[in-house]
Amino acid sequence: MRKAVYKEYPKVQLHEERYLINLANYKRQLVAVTNAKGEKTVWINCFCRDDNQASWRQHIVSVDDGGNCYFNIKLNLTRRTWYDMMVNGVA
Repeated sequence: MRKAVYKEYPKVQLHEERYLINLANYKRQLVAVTNAKGEKTVWINCFCRDDNQASWRQHIVSVDDGGNCYFNIKLNLTRRTWYDMMVNGVA
């Protein structure tokens, strides 16, 4: 797919590091629940920067903007599906 994008838009300079997510660089917060249908679901909050190093283990990290340094996704473990993926915007 990458080659197709470069071929179709040769004058556009893409910086892949702005778009690719390497999970090894992220801290993760997980909130697992059983929904009203009895399905096991988990909300995964990922972030690569944390200004307050100690509190992220006790409090949900929430920021405005930040780009792909902050994103979250919901997984339905029972159905083996994902939904509601959200990547922060860039200000």
